[in-house]
Amino acid sequence: MVKRIWRFFRCTAVVTAAAACALGLSSCGLALPFTGEQQTRFSEVFVGPMDTVTQLTAYCSSQERFDTHVAQVRALLERLDRIFDCYGFDGTVRGVNERAGKGPVTVEPELIEAIEKCRTLSSKTPGMNIALGSVLSLWEQARREGTPPQEEALRQALVHTSMTGVITTATTVELTDAQTSLDLSGYAKGYAADRIAARLKADGLTCFLLNVGESSLVCAGAPPGKTGWTVGLRNPDKVLNLSGTENPSELSGTMTLSDRCVGVSGDYQKYFEADGTYYSHIIDETSGWPARYYRAVCVTADSAAEAEFYTKALFTAAAGDALQMAGETPGLEALWVLPNGGMLCTSGFALTPSES
Repeated sequence: MVKRIWRFFRCTAVVTAAAACALGLSSCGLALPFTGEQQTRFSEVFVGPMDTVTQLTAYCSSQERFDTHVAQVRALLERLDRIFDCYGFDGTVRGVNERAGKGPVTVEPELIEAIEKCRTLSSKTPGMNIALGSVLSLWEQARREGTPPQEEALRQALVHTSMTGVITTATTVELTDAQTSLDLSGYAKGYAADRIAARLKADGLTCFLLNVGESSLVCAGAPPGKTGWTVGLRNPDKVLNLSGTENPSELSGTMTLSDRCVGVSGDYQKYFEADGTYYSHIIDETSGWPARYYRAVCVTADSAAEAEFYTKALFTAAAGDALQMAGETPGLEALWVLPNGGMLCTSGFALTPSES
């Protein structure tokens, strides 16, 4: 039974919400409540690991200390990138896929942990299948060539996407079906954000905003004088204007979050166009084709990995199923952006719509 009251509203000027970006951050040089040290705002952006932009904004005592935290973020993100990469030459997941049907492969503990977490989540909530690699590789090729896959090729690939053939031990992963392949790209950024946030907190950093690719955010603590970090939801029409709105706004709205994580999936984040039809990267595991129920889904949760997982699961579910799914998941709030520009959200999703 659904536990929440659902809200439906439309923003002015027909806008839609999607990828999260950090906005309205407090200025440098302000002090947090007294902790024995003066706390200053620092921010760093870098590009590379996981083929994305990562930003760390934090309040700490010195530039030197902040730079140490940034170095830790980079190192951990690069390590996890190598583990979850299914296309790179030295990626662990690629190595597992190449050994499909040939026995177990010794892997890093992070990969085993992520696989088992996804297995647990997907057993309760279908819609995000990490064994969908054979289908996703067809769509990766389609994006390069600009032509959607053949229906028969997708049908054959879907036969080899069962998690029952993904076997893990304490140190190994085995794909028993030679044509099965893993792809954790829909989960890895959230997993990485959680691991990095845990490391930062263990090193004494308590007030920071970690933004991994504008799809996974960790909002820890709150800037001085604020109740939380102000996070803006990007308007997909600003990137891919499917509604034809004249001068679409940059943002659909903002929310304020403290000790909370955000996950975002949108049809505009990765797509290609063929014969007037746009094909996004978010694939329905049942049909093998891009899901078209929504323009975007935004989830807030206690874990960035779970937020990332549920954005995909909710994106690929029809409205009734998605509402029930979100309502039955403790600690989760969600917002769906509909094709007509409307937004549907759970009662606890506190969004302040942008003005036209």
